[in-house]
Amino acid sequence: MRTDKLTTAITEARRFLDRASDLEMRGERWGTKAEMFQHSPKTAAVRRASLDLTRALAALRSPK
Repeated sequence: MRTDKLTTAITEARRFLDRASDLEMRGERWGTKAEMFQHSPKTAAVRRASLDLTRALAALRSPK
């Protein structure tokens, strides 16, 4: 496991958690369980951070 890939994954995980916590703390919940969050820039930021974290974890698992 390469340390640079591990560092990237940790950074992306922290960024995701920061964005998700911010969204949760702002109380932008609404509607049914299927639609818990409004469509907003904060929601988009959480989704983007999730995507970046997924890619970093995939790279971490890669043998190269």
